[in-house]
Amino acid sequence: PAKPKQALTFPILLRVYHAAVGGGDGLHGDAHTVFTAMLVGMFGMLRKDNLTSGKTRAARDDAGIRRGDVTFVVPADGGRTIAWLRVRGSKTNQFSERTHLVPFVEVGGPLCPVTALRRHLEEVPAGPEEPLFLLRPVARRPPAPLTHSLFVGRMKAMLRAAGESPDSFAGHSLRRGGATLAFSLGLARHLVKAQGDWLSDIVDHYNEMDAAARLALPRALALHVASLQA
Repeated sequence: PAKPKQALTFPILLRVYHAAVGGGDGLHGDAHTVFTAMLVGMFGMLRKDNLTSGKTRAARDDAGIRRGDVTFVVPADGGRTIAWLRVRGSKTNQFSERTHLVPFVEVGGPLCPVTALRRHLEEVPAGPEEPLFLLRPVARRPPAPLTHSLFVGRMKAMLRAAGESPDSFAGHSLRRGGATLAFSLGLARHLVKAQGDWLSDIVDHYNEMDAAARLALPRALALHVASLQA
């Protein structure tokens, strides 16, 4: 049977930041670009095809989010900035019958997707139809799209630098990690499905309940029966 890749967690991402991103360019000059894509993929529960370009046999070769698909909104009450991402297509929306909007709320600190997105757009400017994630220009090379293979390869290198086993993770670990965390926080199933644009019940595979959560039902049954016998 297939063995699913491990879900990424935010403690792991924080270690990745300190090991390969913070305090400079880390392992390579594009560490900030790759790390920002990781944050956006985790918070947004996005598919790899939405974060990258150039994947062989992708469900849609134009599924990647573009610069014009990002909107920053500052609430009238002065609250936390919200970033909205428009996802034009995916393997469950191959003909763009609908628009999938993914919100992100500013949290601050190195794990903030809104701050990281804003910084990336400022440091690597490009037109609205260009891919969202671009590598910094080098010498005479213009900004280049973040390809699928480069993203996965450099993500694993950054995980290795943080002391993790890179073979335990893949691009899907971001989507899996975001959903797993949401369920562990007790968030409603329909909210998780909406954020990650799941149309089937496969989202339930990410509801990895621990022993304490599994005891909630038998304890409720026991309390009910005890009240009948009182």
